[in-house]
Amino acid sequence: MSGFSCENGYGADLNQVYVYQGTTADGRPYYRGKTRTDRYIYHDARCADDTPNPRWLLGGKPDISRTSDLNPNDGDGCENDVGFDSDAPMPVMGTHKSSWLWCGDKGSSGQSITLSAD
Repeated sequence: MSGFSCENGYGADLNQVYVYQGTTADGRPYYRGKTRTDRYIYHDARCADDTPNPRWLLGGKPDISRTSDLNPNDGDGCENDVGFDSDAPMPVMGTHKSSWLWCGDKGSSGQSITLSAD
């Protein structure tokens, strides 16, 4: 992943290689950061009431036995660093506009993030 950028420098270390870990309960793959190992890319059909659309997320460790709200430790919201609205069976490679991006102190959307396979 590349292109994650915040004016305050938050998240620069999220631009890294994500390694395939297996599949979640709905059969979609999920990936773990190679250097920042506390971050994962995974699909969530409905992360929370504030995020009802299916999307691919970059966030904390998912509970792979669940089919929605894969991060039960994030309370009532959907805690993640970046999200892309999509119900695709796999992350779509290429450059996409984010549906959500967290910069540590505020959220935004529309930033171009690139996903590429080695």
